[in-house]
Order: sequence, then C-alpha cells, then structure tokens
Amino acid sequence: MTDTMLNLNLSTEGFNTVLRNTFGDAQATVRVLDISYVGLSYKLLKRVDKDVHTYVVLNDRLIRNPPEPYAPLDNEPSSVNVMDFKFKGKTFLYLQLRSQIAYDLCREYVFYADGAPITEFCQAIMRLNRTGKSMAVYDGTDIPLKDLAKVPYIPPSKLMSEWETYVKPQLERGETYNNVLFYGDPGCGKTAFCRWIATQNPNWKFILVQPQVVNKIGVITQVYEFAKKRTPAVVIFEDVDLMAQNRGMEGMNFSHLLGELLNQLDGMNPNHQILTIASTNNPGALDPAVRRAGRLGIPLTIEYTPEEKVKIIRTYFPELVLSNEQLLEVIGSGSKNPADLKMVAKVCQVYQQYEGRKMTPFLFKRVLTMIGKEKKYETPPVETD
Repeated sequence: MTDTMLNLNLSTEGFNTVLRNTFGDAQATVRVLDISYVGLSYKLLKRVDKDVHTYVVLNDRLIRNPPEPYAPLDNEPSSVNVMDFKFKGKTFLYLQLRSQIAYDLCREYVFYADGAPITEFCQAIMRLNRTGKSMAVYDGTDIPLKDLAKVPYIPPSKLMSEWETYVKPQLERGETYNNVLFYGDPGCGKTAFCRWIATQNPNWKFILVQPQVVNKIGVITQVYEFAKKRTPAVVIFEDVDLMAQNRGMEGMNFSHLLGELLNQLDGMNPNHQILTIASTNNPGALDPAVRRAGRLGIPLTIEYTPEEKVKIIRTYFPELVLSNEQLLEVIGSGSKNPADLKMVAKVCQVYQQYEGRKMTPFLFKRVLTMIGKEKKYETPPVETD
C-alpha cells in the first residue's frame, strides 16, 4: 500500500491545534493516507479504540466531543469532522472533509507518524466492515440481522423458485450480471422479503436505501461508493419509480437521477460484486431503459398460495379456533396480501380473545371482507343464526 502526501489546504488554527495535541514533537513526520475506499465510521473506530476523541473544526473554532460525532453539519458546509484514536499503541488522526464538494466525493483521510502500522490498520477496518452482521440503512441506523430474524415471515414458494433460478446463483458465485425489479401492490411484502433474504445471506452486506434519501444528484453514486467498501453487497432501492420515471410520459424530461442510476447499473465501471434490488408499486411508470437485461432485468412479483396465506394468519394468531380447511374455504384464491392477512389475524384475535366472540367461518369472512374493503378496523354486524 502506497501512502501519498496530500495538500489538503487545512491551515485553520482549529485543525492545527488538534494536529499538535495528537502528534506533539512528531508532527513534522506526519504522513497522510486517503482511505476513502476503506469505509470508516465512528462505530468502527469505537471498536478499535473505545476512548476515541471526536472534534468538529469550523474555520478557526474547535468543538470538542460534539453531541453527534461523525454527523454532517448541513448548515455549516465548511465544517470538518476529526477523530483521534490509538491502534496497536500508535496514535492516528481521522479526518473527513465537510465542504460540499468533498462530502459528495466522500473523501476521508488518516494522519499518522512514521512507523505506525497503517497497512494493518486498514486491513483491520476492512475486516470489521464485513463482520458486522446487520442490514445497513443508508443515512440511517443499521438493523442487526438477529433482530430481523425475529420477525415472522413466510417466504412465498413461487417467488423462492424464481429467486433460486435467477438470483441465488449470482450470490453463490459472488459475481452479479443482472439485477432484480420487485413489483406489486403496497403491502405485498417486497421490503419484508428483502429483509428476510438478508438473514439468509449473512456474507452479503444488504444496504437499504429509502426514497427520501435519494433527493439530489450525487446520492446514488455515493450509495454505490458506500457499497463498494462493503462488497459483496446488495443495494435495495425502495420506490425506484420516483427516480427512474418513464421519459415518454407527458411532461417528463431527462432525469439526472435516472442517468446516474443507469450509469451505476452497467456504466463504465461495472459493479460485479454488487446486486441491485429495486422495488415499485407502479412498474408501468418506469423508464424502459432501466428494465432491460443487465440493469433491472429480473422482474419478480410476490404471490402467495391459499395454503401460504393460511400459514400467515396462523403465524400471527396461532390460537384461531377455525380449522385450516375452514380458512382455506373462505380465503380461496383471493388477492389478500400479507399486510391484510396480518390485520385479519389481529382483528380475529381481538374478537376471539378480548371480546369473547365465537369465531365462525361467517364472522371470519366478514373480517376478511372488511379488511380488504376498508383497510381499517371496525366492528362488523353481530352474527345471527
């Protein structure tokens, strides 16, 4: 690994104070390494050194131990985040530039004196990046896989068959060549499946990107730079139609977000260790260019068999007195999605356990109809013989 001395134009008194306090007489021999590819974070540095010190340098002002370390100061674009820590007895100084240009490019640096184990440090950080078993929420709080595993989930058999045919081989080989488009009505379980499949593939880093995050040019590129530091990785975009709308629709012009997404999916620098999963409630609104093979070329929808729907109800209300045969007769091949079925189970639980009603196929059917029609809890008419 080759380190490079960089002119970072950091002549502010605040930063110079941190530099002097950190390295003392060894300041003259301090070297700088661009580690933007490594993927550092405050949480990782806390695992390296629990006594890490944090600062924010704002022009000539030095703010010690800010309330939210490693957090951008959106109203202070010239701010700089700094942390000093120890690794194998040697002192290091981490810096992330907070100017708008540098932040968009995710530039991060480590300062260290001659003789410090910089190569071992970078290798250790990259290992820690892979051993944290969690789903990353971009610009949010990570969700441990052990917590996701506690959430009840019934994988639909048809979807699993298609997943194992078209997607699983890519994960097993560690090389991706086509990406996934999930489509279906709200509540059908697109995000729930992604969270569940993350627990089944802990060696891949799943990164959830919520639609409100992708609100300006450059964010999509940042997401993939974030993923590259954690490969092999799976990037999940929710409501992708908001950033990849059909250019042929009335009033639609070229979208820079669409162009950025297409470039990341199969541009000049292909991401062969990154699988992209995008979900939408409105596939017809997507630009045709984003749906072709090699981009989001694997369209998948979520459909449950009547038997699987019964399992979902049993999962959320095991004490339901009706038999599986009675439930199947009522459910049939209807279009109830998992979110509806969960609500059906909860309403039946209220009636049976808390209101003392006798659950019958007739009452169950009324609940099923009520949830599908109104999408809210209401008291159905009292059953009469």
